[in-house]
Amino acid sequence: HEDICTRCRIEVRLRNSAKKEAPKLSVFDKNGKRIRGPIVIPAHNGHIDVAREMDELLKFTEANREKYCSDELIVLDVSGPHLPSMDLVDLPGMRAAPQKAAEETRAIVDKHIQKHGSYSMYLAILPAAGRPLNSRAMEAVMAHNLQANTFGVFTKSDELSDRAISQLRSK
Repeated sequence: HEDICTRCRIEVRLRNSAKKEAPKLSVFDKNGKRIRGPIVIPAHNGHIDVAREMDELLKFTEANREKYCSDELIVLDVSGPHLPSMDLVDLPGMRAAPQKAAEETRAIVDKHIQKHGSYSMYLAILPAAGRPLNSRAMEAVMAHNLQANTFGVFTKSDELSDRAISQLRSK
């Protein structure tokens, strides 16, 4: 499973504040109890340190579970005068196979949507060469009637056939 990216929820909490503070990382269990952190990230290497610490936290969450994806939540808190106040959540990618992975990821996505539903915006990441309405992501969007709250993002455009590219250009 080395090729699979997000295996637990990752939330970036941006807050506008008069004073800039060092970013902090924490891990919470499915009940909202902090199980690791907060880990203060030095500001001088910002993005490098955050990436390194998040890799360590992901290893920690993977070492403590047997499931494909986790109910745990990694939270990065960032505040400063240059930031808007908003939360960004990266949910596990919805898999079609193996069946256990498909069920686990769908359960996490459904639980998040039920809690945050209509007041959130969603990105449905779809391969450009596929049929969007056949994707697991769009299946969840349509099941929860979130089409008006969802942006589609196409990836792997380099895998499109010449015919598909010419069809896109003609439209």
